[in-house]
Amino acid sequence: MLGNFTYSNPTRLHFGENALDFLNDELPKFGKNVLLAYGGGSIRKNGIYDRVVDILRANGKTVVEDAGVMPNPTVAKLDEGCRRAREGNADLILAVGGGSVCDYAKAVSVSAWCGDDPWEKYFVRMEEPEDRIIPVGCVLTMVGTGSEMNGGSVISNPESKRKIGHVFGDDVFPKFSILNPTFTFTLPRYQMVSGFFDIMSHILEQYFSGEDDNTSDYIMEGLLRSLIHSTRIALNAPTDYEARSNVMWTATWALNTLVAQGKSTDWMVHMLGHSVGAYTDATHGMTLAAVSLPYYRHILPYGLKKFRRYAVNVWDVRAEGSDEEVAREGLARMEAYMKELGVVMRLRELGVTEAMIDTGRQPMGLSWSAMRKVLEHENICDSLKGRVQYFVTRYRESHDEEGRVAVRLDGNEIFKSNFYDGEIKRREAWNEINASKGRPTDYAESGEQMELEALNKGGFERFAFYNAFHSYQNSGIDDSLQSPDPVVRLFAILDKRVGKRRLHKMISEIEQQPIWLKPFYRLRLESDGVI
Repeated sequence: MLGNFTYSNPTRLHFGENALDFLNDELPKFGKNVLLAYGGGSIRKNGIYDRVVDILRANGKTVVEDAGVMPNPTVAKLDEGCRRAREGNADLILAVGGGSVCDYAKAVSVSAWCGDDPWEKYFVRMEEPEDRIIPVGCVLTMVGTGSEMNGGSVISNPESKRKIGHVFGDDVFPKFSILNPTFTFTLPRYQMVSGFFDIMSHILEQYFSGEDDNTSDYIMEGLLRSLIHSTRIALNAPTDYEARSNVMWTATWALNTLVAQGKSTDWMVHMLGHSVGAYTDATHGMTLAAVSLPYYRHILPYGLKKFRRYAVNVWDVRAEGSDEEVAREGLARMEAYMKELGVVMRLRELGVTEAMIDTGRQPMGLSWSAMRKVLEHENICDSLKGRVQYFVTRYRESHDEEGRVAVRLDGNEIFKSNFYDGEIKRREAWNEINASKGRPTDYAESGEQMELEALNKGGFERFAFYNAFHSYQNSGIDDSLQSPDPVVRLFAILDKRVGKRRLHKMISEIEQQPIWLKPFYRLRLESDGVI
């Protein structure tokens, strides 16, 4: 086990067919006002709603209902829940539903009495709660997220097309959770298998983080084998109690923070899945399924031994042949299993279109052609006009180098990078950050620094251009020249607003620039006759 860590999980679990009875033991620990959060009408149809409300009333609770929590809870719904919680002076938020309802309840718990904009504070700036936190309890009706025993909360902002998760500390974890496997029996098949793959993705994203000999990896191999075995039974027998109870218990241990100890995890599959969900409102587990295999096949060469181990220990692939052959056979068996489940395997099936990819993160509604016009014609210095061209492409236009970018001088490329370079450089930067801090860091903690270091190393794809252009267009030239983002400085150093007097002062700054950026500084100084 690498690094130093403290493990704590304050959530109390009640598990089994009679688990709901324990709600009578939990309710007296809280005040009389309960905000009852749930989704659509399914819990009314299957009788769970009536059973929960009867217990609440028997314990003398005043119930304020907060119905209509959607599969991807939105900022608008969060605002509504906060209002209901304040008006009802909620002493407890009881979430009855799946992971989305539990996520939502935790978001309301920290946001109801927040003195700031909760979306900006918790999901954009990733700050921690400073105001009153309302306790949360969960009655789980769908498995997959592990939200019943962790501090995670994911909220979507349809207006900005962003879906962001924040993992809060122990004080936001549910105080208790009720897990009755029979409550999951009536779940539609699509939602059931989506939850199955969500569990698998949680385990895999932690498992494929690091190549050290970590106890957690042995635990995760066992969890994966149990999950594969039990889900196959549940596919044909959805009311098989043993199978569904094993799946429910596996889901909890997949993401209750235990197996993440001593590991650095980037959650890249979830980041990709959240991006898809932000645009399509697709079921979470299906967004993960659609992006998982392409991603794992992409990173396989960089973690070959770990993928080989996965193939042998989880999928029983015979340990014969090269590491790559064994590793790829493991992913092939994973693909067959996913098809057996019936999960979505293509983004198009979720409603993803090329238009979303083309304009998803282009600032101010400008197309790439419009941005290029600004950079190459309107703002560029006279000495380089017609000589410098920027090149940005989508996957279909550059099959072997996804998200490729380049800068050309007189038709010759003097700089290029792509999505894969960016991934490699981000991982290098992350390892350096962990080494400097002497401990593993998570994505939320190191994400911004990691991205910036990757850019300085020259690893980025087209979105780096879009983000930099937005900053460049909305900042003065002096601020752009001093920007921590090297791509912003690239745009600025070639800008016609930088005169010779200022260029003379910048000669000494060349050696301070990243290696890939130095030629552009020299190019501008030479073209204007400064050096």
